[in-house]
Amino acid sequence: MIQELREYSNNLFFKLLMGVIAITFVLSFGVGGFFGDRKEVVAKVNDQEILLKEYREAYENRMRTFQEQFGENAEKFAEQLNLRQQVFNQLIDRHLLLTDAAELNLLATDLELQDFIRRQAYFQKNGQFDYDTYETVLSQNRIVRHEYEGSLRTDLLLSKKQQLLGTGLVISSREVEQAYRMDFENIEVEYVFFDPQIFIDKTTVNQVDLRKYHQEHPDEFQTLNQFKIEFYTLSTDYYKDIVNVREREVRRYYKKNTESYVTPPQIKARHILLKLPPDSSEETLTENQQQ
Repeated sequence: MIQELREYSNNLFFKLLMGVIAITFVLSFGVGGFFGDRKEVVAKVNDQEILLKEYREAYENRMRTFQEQFGENAEKFAEQLNLRQQVFNQLIDRHLLLTDAAELNLLATDLELQDFIRRQAYFQKNGQFDYDTYETVLSQNRIVRHEYEGSLRTDLLLSKKQQLLGTGLVISSREVEQAYRMDFENIEVEYVFFDPQIFIDKTTVNQVDLRKYHQEHPDEFQTLNQFKIEFYTLSTDYYKDIVNVREREVRRYYKKNTESYVTPPQIKARHILLKLPPDSSEETLTENQQQ
């Protein structure tokens, strides 16, 4: 079992990290020329399209984080780490996870989305969520509300999928021990190989010994019961146009086999229960029984 889990886990993360298994994507341009090409679709993951707008937003968000961390050296570090390729691979992983989540019928509900937004401090006023503050923050950052909420819903769905990946594999102590033994336990075996033909001419067996062995081990010489059956298949479709059945014969057969066409009587019963107090008198019980 643990081997199956290991194989499943390896296959899954190989899909997510390398984008090779179960993925058919067509690049509209090379990674190095993302900003030079004007095509909307930069890649396809299964039936999902990764748009140029989605890539640019993801790249700009990562660059913004780099600039906060590294300041004027952000561009240098981004180039050294091949940030463009990293962002592209992460988008592929993201869409693969979304595909798996859809196959598992995972959803991010409206209530979960609302709860997440209400818990964000920058949307609160005096410790409570404030709708006007919410609208103001989005407007100041030039963020369209429905796009923002759609992105949040996707993030919540991905979080559910990732939690499922982390908690879905439960490995028992016995499976760990079996895996350890499989990898590290060794067995030393000594054996001698010989050809039975060498001893045939040197061995003498008389009829008495053969008969005795046969009597002591009869099960070794028994076979299961075998049957030889011949059968023919007759199709009614073949004879229905050949055989002419007269109405008189049909009536005669019906009269002889009337019981085959009689439906047994059916009874529909109804049981009515009347609830009475525990201390009911016998007179009350009698009246209810008569009902």
